[in-house]
Amino acid sequence: MAASSTGNNRAASLSSRAGEVSMPKDVKLVLLSGAGGGLTAWAFTIIGGATFGLSIWAALPLSIILGAAAALVAVYVIIPADVTKTAKLIAFAVLCGFLWKPILDAGRLVIMQRLEASNAKTEARKDLAELKSAQPAAAPAKAHEAAGTAAELLRASDRIDNPQLITDASIQAADAVTAIAQNPNLDPTAATLALQDIKKAASESGNEHVAMLAAQHIAVIQRTTSSRRPLATPPPVRP
Repeated sequence: MAASSTGNNRAASLSSRAGEVSMPKDVKLVLLSGAGGGLTAWAFTIIGGATFGLSIWAALPLSIILGAAAALVAVYVIIPADVTKTAKLIAFAVLCGFLWKPILDAGRLVIMQRLEASNAKTEARKDLAELKSAQPAAAPAKAHEAAGTAAELLRASDRIDNPQLITDASIQAADAVTAIAQNPNLDPTAATLALQDIKKAASESGNEHVAMLAAQHIAVIQRTTSSRRPLATPPPVRP
């Protein structure tokens, strides 16, 4: 009976542990350190004679929660930190918890920028597909739209420190350049204006590859246009 009871206890213990979700050690450190920073901010505010807009004791748990949240956002969203360096991680998390308001404001801005970049990426892909399948009469307008969204994607990739987004923006912008330059339904003026929009955005965002590609296609269009111009008729020679 004792053996059976022990076995049942072990099985129950293992089942209980299997159902638990273990939190990584670095996340625990960040949360606790951030909470400590929030607590420090609460005490610092009281010592400085400032007010919270609510009672001191009601502000205490809020400061702790906001401090922990700010540390979590800073370490894993805004500035991905090296979680293997424990001492620096704790110090950074405490500081972020202490400065919870600007950290959370910055986190909100980063999230908004990432959402904007994701939307720009989707729009650029959609506009490029529409350009490739556009009827001749709609081609100029679709080229303008494709160039605009490609330019916006390049600018968005420059605002966010995300290597994958920079790569994706470069690929999509280069595809847009090629599609505009090789579209037989575009007149030289419309194609050149669209390519100039992308070239300008690429130059501003530091994407030399796309800027150079657009410049090369613009030069080809200009050379082709010049070669197709009829020669000027010389004035008649008077006897």
